[in-house]
Parts: sequence; structure tokens; C-alpha cells
Amino acid sequence: MWDPEKKRLIRWHAMEPNTKYIIPQVLIIDSEQSNWITDEHGVGCVDFLSKELLDSFLDEQQQPADILDKCRAMDSGYVYNETPEIKTQKDIEDLDWASGGFHDARIIKEELREDGPLYLRFDGTWGEIGWATRLHNLSLTLADSPDTDDTAQENISMTIETRPVKAIPHLLIIKAEKQVYNISEPTQIWTMAFDDDRYCFPVLLGTKFYGYDESVIRIVGGRMYPVGERTTRVFLDWHGMKGDCLVNVVSGDNTAEFSAG
Repeated sequence: MWDPEKKRLIRWHAMEPNTKYIIPQVLIIDSEQSNWITDEHGVGCVDFLSKELLDSFLDEQQQPADILDKCRAMDSGYVYNETPEIKTQKDIEDLDWASGGFHDARIIKEELREDGPLYLRFDGTWGEIGWATRLHNLSLTLADSPDTDDTAQENISMTIETRPVKAIPHLLIIKAEKQVYNISEPTQIWTMAFDDDRYCFPVLLGTKFYGYDESVIRIVGGRMYPVGERTTRVFLDWHGMKGDCLVNVVSGDNTAEFSAG
């Protein structure tokens, strides 16, 4: 993956590390793999790269110029469409990849329009809007020997919280995880949602950050990169719900990772 300035290739986890949440950091929006070499599990690289080759230079400051030039040529030939229409089989495959297979998605609106298309609106996918598990028709039985877990072969103590069945909670507000950030290195800014069931959880897709001073920080993919040692306010917008926080850039080795220009 490119670094934010597209000067060198870097390692990047597909999922956010060191967190209790399942947070994707990579969204694949183009399913085209005709120039890829993959194994039986679909894992691989474009035809001029390999895992072994990448491992040989990704952690080096100086990287092969010919490889970087090929990556730039591929990158320059791709045109990003923020709101693509689904018209072909490939469009369907791209949508399926980008959405993570619509894991835990819930359709809240279906509308067959007069000109032919079927309009579907989803209320969140995995990690963006919380899901609930409800238990029904529990039964208890007596046994003449201790019951154990099939895999671990041991009893597992579990506490089950029961609540009356109710409608899916409504979101009330969003805000940054912290009201004040003091940063000296790249730092993730989490958008948290609060619902009327008193739950708080991160919303991972669709947050727009605006109104901040780019001579102080840059925000790429929800990650703040310090530029200058000053203070700026950051405004958040998630589907019309708004919040804000204060960011102080303090002294550190990684300040000015972006140029202000």
C-alpha cells in the first residue's frame, strides 16, 4: 500500500491492530484480478510483485525505483468513482467486495423505480451499526454427569444478560472518542455513536472530517497526521449527525510528516 504521500510502499494491516473492535482498514473497491497471480485461496499480488519481493524491501527506506514506477503507472490508470451505478456483473462483484459481503446488513427500504432500477437502502453493515442477539425458547435439562464444552473439554462459566425484546435502538448523537487529543504521531480519531439503549460503539465508515487547519494536521482514512505544533478544532459529520473535538499537536519526532502545501 502507498504511504499518504505516495512516495513509498508500506505495510498496512487489513484490520486495525491492538483493539477490541473488528475494524477494517482496507476496503477493496475493484474486483478486477486479471493481472494478479493468486493461489488456491485467492491470495496473491499483481504479476510484477510477490510476497517474497515485497518482504525484501518494504521495511527499507530506499525501495526499487522500477517497482515504484510500475505501481504509479497502475495507480494513474485508475479512475475512482465515489458513487458508481450497479449495471454489470462486475459492478455487483465490486459492490460485494467493497461492502464486505454486506455482513450483518439490514435492508430498511426497497423501492422499484418507474425507470426499472431496484433501490435498496441498508441500515449499516458489519462494524458500523451494532447488532443484537436475542435468545428465545430456552430449555433446561438434567444430566447425571458434568456437561463440558466439546472443544475445550471443560465447563465454561457464562453470564447471560436478558432484556425484554424491543425495537432496534435509535442513534441519538455522535462524537469523537476524546474531546481533546494531544498528538505527536499519527493517531486514529474514533467516531463514537450513542443510542437510546445507552450503548456506545464506534462507527467505522462514512465519517467526514472537515473544518480543521491543514497546517496543523492532515486526516487520511480517519487517521490524524501531525504537521505543525499548534491547535485546531476538527468537525465530524456522520450521515447528518455532527460532533467536534480539539486537537493539540505537541512536540514529537513525527511532527511535519506532511508538508503544509
